Amino acid sequence: MPSLWHALRIEQGKVEKALQESEKRYREILLNIEDGYLELDLSGNLKFFNPTVCKYSGYSAEELIGRNNRDLMDERQSKIAYDTFNEVYRTGRSCLIHDWEFIRKDGQRRYFEGSINLMRNARGQPIGFRCFGRDTTERKLAEEKDRLHQEQLYQAGKMIALGTLVSGVAHEINNPNNFIMLNTPLLEEAWIGIRPILDEYYEENGDFILGGLSYSEMRSRIPTLFSGIVDGTRRIEQIIEDLKNYVRKGTADLTEPVDINQVVKSALSLVSHMVRRSTRRFTVRYGKNLPFINGNAQRLEQVIINLVQNACQALPNSQAGIAVSTTFEGRSRQVVLTVEDQGEGIPAENLPHVTDTFYTTRYDTGGVGLGLSISSKIVEEHGGHMRFTSEPGRGTRVVVSLPAAGANTGVMT
Repeated sequence: MPSLWHALRIEQGKVEKALQESEKRYREILLNIEDGYLELDLSGNLKFFNPTVCKYSGYSAEELIGRNNRDLMDERQSKIAYDTFNEVYRTGRSCLIHDWEFIRKDGQRRYFEGSINLMRNARGQPIGFRCFGRDTTERKLAEEKDRLHQEQLYQAGKMIALGTLVSGVAHEINNPNNFIMLNTPLLEEAWIGIRPILDEYYEENGDFILGGLSYSEMRSRIPTLFSGIVDGTRRIEQIIEDLKNYVRKGTADLTEPVDINQVVKSALSLVSHMVRRSTRRFTVRYGKNLPFINGNAQRLEQVIINLVQNACQALPNSQAGIAVSTTFEGRSRQVVLTVEDQGEGIPAENLPHVTDTFYTTRYDTGGVGLGLSISSKIVEEHGGHMRFTSEPGRGTRVVVSLPAAGANTGVMT
């Protein structure tokens, strides 16, 4: 028996040594593969990982060991991770993951794909998770760039079609509108001429019905009706002109003098219906004696339209307000446009990324198809910048600063 026991001990030692060597080779392979590999306990804390994980995250091994994986994610991604690990634990089935987002030590957001598997001990009991992952940020950037390019091509096609439509519609609308504009003064003169006769009849015979109302009431209302007709036709004329300007191809030259107040007025005329539908508290304050800026009015108009549309879409109800203003900062010689809403706000962790190409939360809500990333690029083309401040549940403030033209270029009043 002792000899048999001794033989078994020797055999067991050989097996254990073989397992140790196998484990060593396995670890060496994991340490040298290009993909990230990590092992976590059942709470999601990192227990083992290869150098690629450090490379991906920007953290040292000492900073990562024992840390929970969700510490590297924002709130939204953390919830996705929590639910996914729970599902793997509950079912025992591996899970493929795509486009998970993590935050590097330097604050940069990266994306990865991979797999999650449940680890068990010799008795088959769950003891943790094994994960493989590969950084897919560059691929996602390329895909997003291509998608954005396709979106721009699509919008360019829409603008061409809209330009053709506007040209035709403008002609059809302007003809009857001009007819109304030309004939209204004639009717007004006719009223002035006939009013003394009607007044005399009123004095001799008393009140009478005219257009469904008593003459005494209609007499004071008719001048207001005429002025309303004239104002309405001028409004139609201005809307048509704004539409024609909006779809007209802007020049590549960004040196034309631009009155930011006039650009704001034109932009607001195009979104006035959306504004009235979204809020009862809309205010505009135009700064006085603002200097010109050098740029392209149509491109800047697109930025303003996009900002106002975003503000409208963020409002929880029509009692929440929007405020638009223009000012001039003399010290920095910046013409400043501010759009402020009392909407849903932007979470603090997302605020630095609102102009990133990945931050695209409202592509399907209509508008002119210009995201904040494109608006930011237009502002940068003009030598300016956009700043965002926000508080979730209270609203967002967007400040667009544009350099004023030289002192000798004149002043818009």
